[in-house]
Amino acid sequence: MSFIKDIINLFYFKKIEKKYKRIFFFENKFIENHLIPYITKNNRNDQTLIISLYTIDNSKFDNYKIITIKNLFILEIFFLILKIKYVYSSTPDLNNSIFKKSIFNKSKYIYLQHSPLSLRIIYTNKAFINFDIIFVINTFQEKDVREINYLFGKKIKLWRKNYLFTKNQIFTKDENHIKKILLAPTWGTDFYKKNLHYKIKDICSNLNLQLELRPHYMSYKKKEINLNKIFKDFKINDGKLNFNSIDVLITDWSGIYLEYAYLINKKCILINSTQKVLNNNIDYKQENYLDNIARKALGYQFDPNDIDKISKKIKLLIQKNLNDEIEITNFFKRNFY
Repeated sequence: MSFIKDIINLFYFKKIEKKYKRIFFFENKFIENHLIPYITKNNRNDQTLIISLYTIDNSKFDNYKIITIKNLFILEIFFLILKIKYVYSSTPDLNNSIFKKSIFNKSKYIYLQHSPLSLRIIYTNKAFINFDIIFVINTFQEKDVREINYLFGKKIKLWRKNYLFTKNQIFTKDENHIKKILLAPTWGTDFYKKNLHYKIKDICSNLNLQLELRPHYMSYKKKEINLNKIFKDFKINDGKLNFNSIDVLITDWSGIYLEYAYLINKKCILINSTQKVLNNNIDYKQENYLDNIARKALGYQFDPNDIDKISKKIKLLIQKNLNDEIEITNFFKRNFY
C-alpha cells in the first residue's frame, strides 16, 4: 500500500509542480530542525513545497504543501524529473545517492548547513561538488568551498549568512532548574566502543548532577548503541534543545559545542575520542580546519584515559567564567558571519 501511495503522490506532485518556485528536501527529523528556520523566515508558503522521506508533523507547517515519499526508488525518480527552480536541502552527496539532480537541468541546488564544522573532514571528498550554491556560516567553511572549487574545477557560489538554527535553541532561563549535564557525542568515533558514556555517567552520579544522553541519530542507524540497554541505563534527551537549561555540555567531535558556546558564551568539555574523518583526500593538515582549531578556543579537552579528571572542570563550569566569555566572543567575531 505504501508503494502505491508513493506513486500516487508522485503523480500528484507533477500535477501541482508548476505552482511552486522552491522545494525543501527533509531526509530525517534531525535535518528537519535545521531547515525549519529557512522555510518559515520569509513566509512564502504559497511558493514553497516540502518533500519528505518520512511522515511530518503538519502542525509545524501551517499552509505549507507537504508530499511524503518513503520508497527510495520512487523518491529517486521524483528528483530526476523535478522542474522546480530552487532545491534546498541539508543532505550532502547530491548525485551520489538517491538525492539526484534533475535530468531537465532547470533547478538550482542550494545546500543549507546543519553543522558549523568543516565541509572537508566530516563529509566525503565529493559530497558537495554537484551543488550550485553552498550556504557558509564561517570563514573556515568559505575556505572549504574555495578548496572544493579549486580541486574539482567547479564554480560553486558562496552564500554567506549567520546560522539561523542556533536562534531557535535558547529559551527563557529557569533559575531554579536542576543542574543538568548534557552528554552529546557524535557518531563514527570510538566513544561508545570504549564505554566512555558509562564512565561519564559514574562521574556525574558522584557529583550529584543530572545527566542526559543525546545520541546522534546516526548512532542509532549504525547500531553503535544497544537501544534497549541505552534507554534502560540513561535518561535520554527528547531531542529538544534548550541550551539555557544545560549547565555543562560534554561531547567528543560533535559540532553542538560550537552552537552551545555561541549562544551561552560558555566553554564545553571535549573528549578526544578517535576523530571522525570521512575524507581521506584532504591535502592539508587537519589542524588547519575548524574542527581542530575551535576546540582549543571553545572547550577543555580530555583524552579518554584522563576522563576521571573531568569532575573538577565540571564543578568550575557550573558557573560562568568571564575570561572564557571574552575568549569565546572574540573567536566568533573573528570567524563567524
